[in-house]
Amino acid sequence: GNLTVTADAAGSSITTGSGTDSVTLGAGLDSVNTGSGNDTIYSALAALDTIAGGDGTDVLVLTSSGAATLSAATVSMSGIETLKFANDTTLTISAAYFSALTHFDGTGKTVDITVSGASGSIDLSSKSFTNINSVTFAGADGQQVTIDSSGLPGVTTLDGGDGFDSIVFSSGSSLSVPSNLINFEKVDASLITGDVSIVGSASTQEIATGSGDDTINSAAATGNTTLSGGAGADSITGGAQNDQIDLGVDTDADVVNAGAGSDTVLNLGSQDTANLGAGNDRITYVAGATVDGGDDLDTLAVTAAAGSLTLTMGAGVNIAGYQNFENLDASSSDDALTVSYGNTSTSIKTGSGNDTITYNKGASTVVVDAGDGLDTLVIGAGSNSVPFVQMEFGSDTDQIAGAGTYTGFENLDSTAYTGSITFSAGSGTTSVLTGSGNDLIDASAADQAVAINAGNGNNNIQGSRFGDTITLGLGADTIAAGDGADTIVGTLTANDTVNFGAGADSYTYQDVANTTVDGGTGSDTLHLISGMGATSIDLTQVDADQVSGNSDIRNFENLDGSAADDDLTITVNAAGNVSGGSGNDVLNVDADVNFTGKTLSGIETLNLNS
Repeated sequence: GNLTVTADAAGSSITTGSGTDSVTLGAGLDSVNTGSGNDTIYSALAALDTIAGGDGTDVLVLTSSGAATLSAATVSMSGIETLKFANDTTLTISAAYFSALTHFDGTGKTVDITVSGASGSIDLSSKSFTNINSVTFAGADGQQVTIDSSGLPGVTTLDGGDGFDSIVFSSGSSLSVPSNLINFEKVDASLITGDVSIVGSASTQEIATGSGDDTINSAAATGNTTLSGGAGADSITGGAQNDQIDLGVDTDADVVNAGAGSDTVLNLGSQDTANLGAGNDRITYVAGATVDGGDDLDTLAVTAAAGSLTLTMGAGVNIAGYQNFENLDASSSDDALTVSYGNTSTSIKTGSGNDTITYNKGASTVVVDAGDGLDTLVIGAGSNSVPFVQMEFGSDTDQIAGAGTYTGFENLDSTAYTGSITFSAGSGTTSVLTGSGNDLIDASAADQAVAINAGNGNNNIQGSRFGDTITLGLGADTIAAGDGADTIVGTLTANDTVNFGAGADSYTYQDVANTTVDGGTGSDTLHLISGMGATSIDLTQVDADQVSGNSDIRNFENLDGSAADDDLTITVNAAGNVSGGSGNDVLNVDADVNFTGKTLSGIETLNLNS
């Protein structure tokens, strides 16, 4: 039957059967086992009591008031499903006993529960609470508490306690995170399939939501936060510190207001909108998105997926949809980028494509790394440029006097610049273009042929040891072409001096006063043009003028007059290729010469004078 038992003396041992029994323990050491019924046990939790509810649904009523402790060190408890409070109580309960109970009833009382020794995971989604003022987890760092989307009704305050603690919502189609949760640094609602609204607190460090159209606000957070919106059209507001905001991989339109701090936005989509606010922020470019970098030094990252782009870094529009990014990190890009930057830029990086970057003298502390590829530094006109004492391109740091730090450039384009430039080519240089200043160009360190166009100033040019192409301007140029089969193009002007150096060089004759063209060593060819008139060419001269006229032409071994249509008189004392063209041409041979393997053509008269 149903028994009602009261233990008045200490040391009582009570065992009941299958009925619905009621047992009241005394103040001393007692032991009770209520068997298989739905029993109720009343106890003040005297030290070393043994309380066994047995089978059935059993209730332990705590009769003491004030502070109480329920743990294996004080009471041996088993088979109890409900803990009920008869008075106002502040209970410290072990994590093991707390986990074993399914219901806490503080009806009509003020009850505060502290769970001691809590660590790891505790699932509250299967527990119920009635009129509990607070539940606080006082365990070590890393406590994870799981509840469902109902938010644990019946508990006024659920407190994660000290350390980094997580609250996980296990189920539900929608969720508005209740305000009774405090001191949980991570809020994980990623399992919720519907819409979620989460407002973080000062201690918030992480928030994650699921596939719904979620609202996340961590503006109150005093530290750095990690915010993950998952799928869905999410609205995310960051705090004042350094936030990481992950928009999830989806096609929904997310809206981000990152707030102050140096924030990073991940998984930006083409349909997303982001306002990064103050701080040194970072985001990866995706075409179609709308992003404002805000104040301070913000970095736009460009990956290989972006393709070829033209970007203007600094205040204002950088590229369609993006504005107010000062710095660029395109080190993983393999496409050709065209980049200019503003006075406030401090870092410009490009990747393995053939990039073009325009220099800005106002960014005096900028670090520019052009990466791999054949990259070109462009020097603009006007106030955006300064005279350079030296520009030296090499495998290490490229030197630009008075500027920032530049690396990875192979080529120079300063055609729009009117000042004078001193330039030393590096091993990878293939092209040098300068403007109207009096420039000094040295390509002797290049590892391949270089195309040099020094513009219209009075330039001094040193070629490489390979077959360079050097274009003359309108100034008085001095050219030492160097070794290799070099080609000089353009118009020879007064006071130009050209020395081809070693190699089988080629030069098309121009008759300009006060000019000197020296073929140098090697088997060099002089090409004549039509309309020259009657001309004498003496190839026996070595260090003297070889061609009648106003210019000084010397050290050419071969003659190509195939384009000439006037009478030529040609004198040789060594074998070479000679083409006279269409005029009435005379070849004078002044020494014993073996022309075997050589070509003679267009000669009407041959005089052997030796």
